[in-house]
Amino acid sequence: MKPSDARVQPIFNDALDYPAGDERENYLQKACGSDAPLRARVEALLRAHETAGSFLTGGRTDRESPGDH
Repeated sequence: MKPSDARVQPIFNDALDYPAGDERENYLQKACGSDAPLRARVEALLRAHETAGSFLTGGRTDRESPGDH
């Protein structure tokens, strides 16, 4: 395991707290610094997370219960 491997998940989780855009970009710059492979791995996870969209929730919003469909 490379030293940056252990950092990927915590940085990804923290990055989700920032809206996509400048705030997240600033956070990633600070968290990853000059570690380009770490930054690339975190960004790949963020893209996958955003692409997944509502797939994991079955398309429901937080206000809908399973019986509402």
